[in-house]
Amino acid sequence: ELEQPAMLYVFVRVGVESTLERSQITRDHMGQLLYQLLQAGILHKLQFFKG
Repeated sequence: ELEQPAMLYVFVRVGVESTLERSQITRDHMGQLLYQLLQAGILHKLQFFKG
């Protein structure tokens, strides 16, 4: 899915939805992953906000 940047919003949505009811550390890890993907230019802000 990382090779299809137009679909990364699905990754964001599913990742956030699957961690909402989990522990704080799990939510922190998901946040760190999304932040790192944004910083690396793999995930674009538009896809992040769409997800």
